[in-house]
Amino acid sequence: MGTHNPAGDRQVILLDLNATLSENMRQVMFGAGTFDSRIRKIERYRPWLVDWLKKSASVIHVLQFTVRKEEFQNATIESIRAKTGWEPDRAYFNSTGIPGKNAAKAKDAILDQIISEGYVADEMFAFESNEATRRMLRRRGVRCIRVSEPDDLMSVAEIRAATMEDCLARERGRR
Repeated sequence: MGTHNPAGDRQVILLDLNATLSENMRQVMFGAGTFDSRIRKIERYRPWLVDWLKKSASVIHVLQFTVRKEEFQNATIESIRAKTGWEPDRAYFNSTGIPGKNAAKAKDAILDQIISEGYVADEMFAFESNEATRRMLRRRGVRCIRVSEPDDLMSVAEIRAATMEDCLARERGRR
């Protein structure tokens, strides 16, 4: 692997924000007030996922990976930190100019940025809500699963051992 992995030997987790970490994305997207104020006041994060992230902190390196516009990065990270006592190791918000409704295309461009910084696609594992984005990630060599309830989580050892086929089988088992 000629590339230096900035995470060292920790497992890199690409963590989707909307509909994965955030448990009330629709309220945040379409509620009253400014988007910035809704993030700070009403956005909630899945406590069972935050617990997993905290418990696994010594062996994972979390990259927040979202189509949320970059202008909302500070409000979002501050909200996550204030409400959970946790924050990602790095955060990649959407500075591509590609609208969030085209999540797979926007995240494809964001993934290019992540890889340009030395992260290696086939060493990453993504928790991703959007089906089209999961297909894109698999094409790029990133193993991924949808995580929307506690039973979806895997141990870090299972994540390290999981093949692309294992991830696809888990996804088929959800239907």
